[in-house]
Amino acid sequence: MKKDPFTLKSIVRELWTGGNSVIDPSIPAVIEAWSRVVPESLRPGVCLEGIREGTLYLLVSNPVVGQQLQFLKESIREKMNSILGEPVVKNIRIKSGSFPTMGL
Repeated sequence: MKKDPFTLKSIVRELWTGGNSVIDPSIPAVIEAWSRVVPESLRPGVCLEGIREGTLYLLVSNPVVGQQLQFLKESIREKMNSILGEPVVKNIRIKSGSFPTMGL
């Protein structure tokens, strides 16, 4: 089977088949940990943008949600690392902005 390494189709295939993925294997675990620690009340107002070099990037819909996350970010970092079993998340960056739209 021919590999097409940077198409969405190939990325999804690699994730599901466990092949030599072009995606960092820690990403699904970080997403799962995030979904377990983010407070239910804040979920509609925060979007996990990604993780790069130990920094978790969050986008918030308004400054109030951002302020709440600022107070919780050390607790969130500790809980995520506990779930992940290693210090994957070293820092959390929060910025306000518009959420990306999902085209269907």
